Parts: sequence; C-alpha cells; structure tokens
Amino acid sequence: MDITLARLATALSKTDSARFDQFSDTLVRLEKGMGIDTEAAITSGCKESLCGLVEGLKQRELIREIMFAV
Repeated sequence: MDITLARLATALSKTDSARFDQFSDTLVRLEKGMGIDTEAAITSGCKESLCGLVEGLKQRELIREIMFAV
C-alpha cells in the first residue's frame, strides 16, 4: 500500500491541476449518475462501505465513461 501511495503522489505531482480538476468533476458526476456515493463511503470508514465503493468504481461502464469523458 505504501508503494502504491508513493506512486500516486509522484503521478499527482506531475499532473496538470486544471486537467485533474476536470477529471475529478467528471468522476463525481458519473458516480452520482450510477448511484455511487464516494463521500459517504469514505466518511463512514466502514470496511464494507469502502469495499463496495471500490467494486462500484471498477464497473466497466463507469471506467468506459471516464476514459471517454476526459
């Protein structure tokens, strides 16, 4: 997990912030459209909620939408 977070931090430091903001906004809009409540899952801290969030984010339809939206 530490390696993954370090890689994420490195990637984010090289990311254009305007493009990242656009991606983030798109992701939130798509999640809401699919009934995925990321904020609630993270806020709850419940393992089951977080697992459900990850599984929801892995849906092919959401991934496809994200790839074409940004």
